[in-house]
Amino acid sequence: SEKFNLTEEGIKEILKSREAVQIVSLDQEHRKYSSDSYPKIEKIKSKNYETFKLPIEDIITLKTAYSKLKKLQRKVIYYIFEKDLTQTKIARKLGISQRQVSRIKGSALKELKEDIERD
Repeated sequence: SEKFNLTEEGIKEILKSREAVQIVSLDQEHRKYSSDSYPKIEKIKSKNYETFKLPIEDIITLKTAYSKLKKLQRKVIYYIFEKDLTQTKIARKLGISQRQVSRIKGSALKELKEDIERD
């Protein structure tokens, strides 16, 4: 307590507060915890993601622009935004480099933007 310039009582309070907090990894197995004592990753969701809906006119515009992309561009965009794959995983799946995936994504998004802005 002298080292930290705190009273003995202050040190006890700090230690007591540390015991009240338990940090648990979302990835680790939770056998030693009861089912209610650890976070359930499937229940951790973003409200923004769940409630985000485009108006039907925007969906039609986006689908029309998407259909004009080259087949490889459509695949990359699909894997990124629908399947939530990393560029590395997409590259492996398509047999191309991660750098190519990045370039294809960039060009596809640019084309989508230009096509949508024309409407």
